[in-house]
Amino acid sequence: MACYKLCKLRSGGTILWQIVGNSDFAVTASLEGPRRRTYFSERVKDCTMRVPNVQGAKKCLDQILNLTISPLNADQVQESVEELLDEKGRKFGRAFHYTAADKSFHIDITYLVPPETSQDKNEMLYICEYFYQYLTMKDRYLFNYLSDKQVIDWYESLLARPPRYINVWYEDRLVDIRSDEEEFKLILAVLLYYDRTARVSSTIEYYRVKDLMIAFGEKIWAEPKTTVASCPFNHIRGLLLEDASLLPPSPVSIHRFPIKLFSDGTLRAAASHGRAAAKLNLSVSRPIGFENAGLHVEASSLSEQKTIIEKSIQTAKENADVLIFPELSINEDTVEFLLDSLKQYGGGLKLVVGGSHYTAGGKAYNTAPIFVNDGGWKQVASYNKIIPFSMGYSEKVARDYHIDTEKYPLDKFRMLSEDIIMEDKVTILPFEDCVVGVAICRDVLDPLDKHNPLHKYCDFVDVMLVISDNNGDTNMFVGTAECLARWHNCATVYTNSVAETGESASPDTHLEVSFALYPLKGKNVVGSTLVSGEITYIKLPFIIPDRPPKEIHDTDEVKYAALDKDLENCCKIYDLKAPEN
Repeated sequence: MACYKLCKLRSGGTILWQIVGNSDFAVTASLEGPRRRTYFSERVKDCTMRVPNVQGAKKCLDQILNLTISPLNADQVQESVEELLDEKGRKFGRAFHYTAADKSFHIDITYLVPPETSQDKNEMLYICEYFYQYLTMKDRYLFNYLSDKQVIDWYESLLARPPRYINVWYEDRLVDIRSDEEEFKLILAVLLYYDRTARVSSTIEYYRVKDLMIAFGEKIWAEPKTTVASCPFNHIRGLLLEDASLLPPSPVSIHRFPIKLFSDGTLRAAASHGRAAAKLNLSVSRPIGFENAGLHVEASSLSEQKTIIEKSIQTAKENADVLIFPELSINEDTVEFLLDSLKQYGGGLKLVVGGSHYTAGGKAYNTAPIFVNDGGWKQVASYNKIIPFSMGYSEKVARDYHIDTEKYPLDKFRMLSEDIIMEDKVTILPFEDCVVGVAICRDVLDPLDKHNPLHKYCDFVDVMLVISDNNGDTNMFVGTAECLARWHNCATVYTNSVAETGESASPDTHLEVSFALYPLKGKNVVGSTLVSGEITYIKLPFIIPDRPPKEIHDTDEVKYAALDKDLENCCKIYDLKAPEN
């Protein structure tokens, strides 16, 4: 066995770790303190996948730790240690790296020093640290311990005798903890107590702790949740961002837009669905391996793009606070025209998500520009699509989209996949009264799939803005939106490209051009979530259906409508109503 000592630690800091294997060689790594406290014990075998976030985080109670790697000998591992410095040259931690001589595994351990503060430092900063551990403890997050007797006992003892210092109460009990499960329960009890007793600010406060963004402030739709799949807190929510190894340990305030999106308890959202004449160009870019050929899609008519922009802004500027455009409804060289149009006649709009486009150059991002009217219109961010579109490759597809079958033979290629760069990053828009997330098409389908970026958003955002270019049955998008509403108190505004919906000879009557689904609560609603919004069905050739629409949701709050003369207005308006206090 290879044994190493981690020195120059100070009690009260945080231990982070990541273990990566890239062969079929098995190795076990354990990190323990002198009091036989185990910080982690991990076994790596068969190509463990590198994930964007650290594998775990623990409060460090010891000043010397022992790392044991088996079944290796010490000379089979290369060790390196580095001091971590902030931008002012101050030490804020140490990084320990261990790599097998044959490169079969790599271990990163990061120690972040505790902040040099007194016992009565801002209690919220301690809560930030506990919430970070809550989200990062391996295999524990979102497990339902709410009915556990130990959690209940700790929680009730806090209510009965509120401690002067929450950190002292926590650390007094942490000394006797002997397992990850017990530690997680203790953290959960503290967070539940703080969540239920803390005074809520009228505006949301944002903090950055290591690789975590935390928002303090009640969600717009704040119904308590007790499911395994959702966070049990109403006032604390967090989002894991990127690797924490080089970030300082103390919270850093996050810039928020000094804007409230909800006016008189309502967020008015405009979903532009474009026009039937706004056809998209589809071409094959190159072979990309695994019997896949790369797809490239873009808006074809510059004049049609400008028409959609002008008509949508004119419709939305007096009727909405937020405007979203369909995926790939504008090209890169049209973004400046969109921004100029907002500057000239953006009216009362506050937030606009432009229709996405491909970036120029070799491999492309499918990226959506995001504009905010913060004392003047400007692009503040962008969102890059994560999960590409794909479709089967057949004679009919080749004929419909004019694909050269000599260059791309049917017997060589089975799938057409969107040829884009995929990055596991999300875009957060922090406003004074709500948090907004953005997604493109297939990025927002299954909130429980860990490969899907949506699970990062679920409990963090109040409103999810989804842009799409889809010519299939979108009931799956409606189903995901309903899950977000019922499980995570998150509203969804979705828009689709109307041009693509008419490509088929028999469009699906359950194809929604746009919709808004959100948790509707009020004095007459107790203990349940109602989904409310407008569902628009399509039928050839965009006329009123000759039969009652199929009931998707069992609630009277859903209203149905068809595309008619309003199609030329390019967008529909939805009112998302916050609950009455």
